[in-house]
Amino acid sequence: MKPRIRPLIVGTAMLLTVLLIAQAATVAAPPATVAASPAASPTPATVTPHPLLSDIRIRRALAYCTDRLALIRSVYSFLNATQQQALVTDTFLPNDHWAYHAPPPEFTYPFDPAMGRQLLAEAGWTLAPGSTYRTNAAGDELALSLTTTNAQFRQTWAAMLEAQWRDHCGIRLVREHIPASTGLALRAGYFAAILN
Repeated sequence: MKPRIRPLIVGTAMLLTVLLIAQAATVAAPPATVAASPAASPTPATVTPHPLLSDIRIRRALAYCTDRLALIRSVYSFLNATQQQALVTDTFLPNDHWAYHAPPPEFTYPFDPAMGRQLLAEAGWTLAPGSTYRTNAAGDELALSLTTTNAQFRQTWAAMLEAQWRDHCGIRLVREHIPASTGLALRAGYFAAILN
């Protein structure tokens, strides 16, 4: 029987936030996804924690399963090794930013797929023998959807991230690449709904 796929729809910014700031779970409120339509303003009823990303083990596993240096190398091959390494960050600020403050060691997430697989197993996502992707007890497949632009740069790193998560940790990444104009129109509609 084929496992059911219930993907999580995330944008590029949300995915990068999850990857770079997995320690956000130390904040009292769990992260939330916002469902909004251009016709209605978000209300407390439309802000709910996502069942996958509300689990800190999942967020940390995503970070451990991501080889950020390989992602950088895939799109910045023209930089030397020192310049590429300088682009690897542990916060939302670049390491050379005046306001950067290095996080404590327990909130840094080096590429460690074994740790990622362990956290996923603890969270109830197992990889059956011969399977490519993890499933939970209900038969749902661990899948995330990424919608980003169709720029070659984004297609390259998204394909690399898809391969990393699949090969190292058994996570499916479903990619959708759309024209930038479509993404900007969707974003404008979302912010118009919030501001009205």
